[in-house]
Amino acid sequence: SVATFAHTSMVMLMSPLTLAMKDDGFPFRLTSLALELHFFSMYAPGIVGTGYLIKHIGPYAASGLGFVIFAICAVILAISQQLWNFILGMVFNGIAWNICFTSGTVLLTACYEKKDALRVQGINDLVIFGVAGAGSLASGYAYTAIGWDGLVYVV
Repeated sequence: SVATFAHTSMVMLMSPLTLAMKDDGFPFRLTSLALELHFFSMYAPGIVGTGYLIKHIGPYAASGLGFVIFAICAVILAISQQLWNFILGMVFNGIAWNICFTSGTVLLTACYEKKDALRVQGINDLVIFGVAGAGSLASGYAYTAIGWDGLVYVV
């Protein structure tokens, strides 16, 4: 599902971010700044307009937009390992996650009857967070094996 892709892609880059920045010599305060801006970009769009965007263009088009933003994130992160790449790339990662995760949730609500809502939502969450958890674990192994650039290309 869109939400599974979004959450897994986001967490596979977010989890080893601090290691990559530390390995590139960035101090803790800049690593923290990159994460804080990433977290802000994950949730701020939901407050100011993700719902409107999905209502206006539909969940499929919004998902497509989120995929494009994920691609922009990957390009920015692959260009270089400078501070602006880490910060801007992870901001785009957070925005893409917000749009895709919200779109995926909207799409899910259209595919079941009300009586099945709790079961379907529970199974969906199990899949999303199970796959994302495996992705987070795999990203640590990938980072140590192929480095940050390799991980960005894999994700």
